[in-house]
Amino acid sequence: FLARVAAGQHQGTQAKDSCIHFPDSLPHMLRELRAAFSSAKTFFQMNDQLDNSLLSQSLLEDFKGYLGCQALSEMIQFYLEEVMPQAEDHGPNIKEHVNSLGEKLKTLRLRLRRCHRFLPCENKS
Repeated sequence: FLARVAAGQHQGTQAKDSCIHFPDSLPHMLRELRAAFSSAKTFFQMNDQLDNSLLSQSLLEDFKGYLGCQALSEMIQFYLEEVMPQAEDHGPNIKEHVNSLGEKLKTLRLRLRRCHRFLPCENKS
C-alpha cells in the first residue's frame, strides 16, 4: 500500500514538474502543430466559408484572459469532434495529414487540461 502511495506521489511530482515547463515548451508544440496543419491547409482552406465572421475585436481582446484558455480548449474539442472526422472522409491523401494534426491537437488539449494553472492566461485572470 505504501509503495503505491509513494509511486502515486512520484507520478504527481513528475506531472507537476512537466507542467512547470509547459509554458516554455508551448511555442515548440505550436510550431509542430503549425507544421502538421500546413500539410492539410489547402484542404481546409478550400472548404472554408469565408463569409462567416468568427471573432469580433472585443471578443478577441477577452481571449487574453482566462476566456482564452477556455476558448482554445473548446476550439480543439470542436476540431476533434466535428472538423477532423469530416476531413478524414475526403480520401486517403488527406487522412494521414489530418490524423497527424489530430494527434497533435489531442496532445495539446491534454497538456492544457493538466497544466492550466501554469499558463499565462491563468495568471492574468
